[in-house]
Amino acid sequence: MTDSIIRKSYNSMIKKAAFCLVAIIVCIAIPGGMLLYNQHYSAITNGSVNRFDMTNTDGIDNVKSNDAAELVITKSPSMIYSYNDNNYYLVENEHSFIAIMDNEQYTEADTSVKSTGSYKLVGYLEAPSNEIKGKLKDYFAINSDEYDATYGKYMLHVQNDYNGSGFPIEKIETTAIFFGIIALFLLYFGIDYIVKSGLMLKKLSYLSDASYAQMEKELEAPGVRKYPQNLYLTENYIVLLHSFSAYKDNSKKENDSLFINYHDVTWMYPSNMTQYGKTVNSGITVYNKTFGAVSILSLPTNDFNQNMINEVYNIISQKNPNILLGYNDENQKRIGA
Repeated sequence: MTDSIIRKSYNSMIKKAAFCLVAIIVCIAIPGGMLLYNQHYSAITNGSVNRFDMTNTDGIDNVKSNDAAELVITKSPSMIYSYNDNNYYLVENEHSFIAIMDNEQYTEADTSVKSTGSYKLVGYLEAPSNEIKGKLKDYFAINSDEYDATYGKYMLHVQNDYNGSGFPIEKIETTAIFFGIIALFLLYFGIDYIVKSGLMLKKLSYLSDASYAQMEKELEAPGVRKYPQNLYLTENYIVLLHSFSAYKDNSKKENDSLFINYHDVTWMYPSNMTQYGKTVNSGITVYNKTFGAVSILSLPTNDFNQNMINEVYNIISQKNPNILLGYNDENQKRIGA
């Protein structure tokens, strides 16, 4: 026997919650693994890092991005461009190079050059992106060939504690922030799936075994009516399954699901959302003393959706002629709302 619509919906939420949990672990593990690799690499090298001397222009073809490098300068760096919290400096020795430094690194280099006449920059090689290279070419007013011949294939990204592994600490931090943001979103959705699956079970617990069996049978019947946002109208029941629709009124978590016999609905009224005096969203709210007011349908206002909403409203009111209809003071008093 295949799973019912209700069980499929519940199992789907549990699977999505489990996926979010696994994905969160992966998001945390990626930057963590990068850090562990760096520590392992540093322990193997015992702090000894083989750095490429950027003045060795003959060896430039044998290195690649992220390789450890060094450069002795005899003039204070000159800042030429700042982008995305990175400061790009012109540094000179026998040749000219571009170095990426923060304010603290620049101050240390500038102070040392002025006091001792030289300073050794250490870090890793970084190929300029097309965007950065274009900015630098514009600054120097030169073409691509002139840029490569004058400033070389790589920039030096200054990082004093870079141990020569493939993961500079700044890139690990960027990776950690990126995956951290993703993990927070996954955590939100994972918790939301768990909460809503719990609420679904709570709502189902109000049904007797016989009522639940009857409702499942009616959901599989050919005459069941299905509407947007996982709303089903069977012969005897309103079934509302969890929905992430942007137009759904989920201001109350109890509104995420509903399983109720038509005859247990005591009040029903149109529920609309307005902006600047214009109705932008139309819907239906049903009321029962046990569940309170529940929005079972909420759609952007247009002719097609309004006809659908009218159809649902008419079906429910015909199934239970005793339902109080309309949002007014009289019905509020009769309900005691």
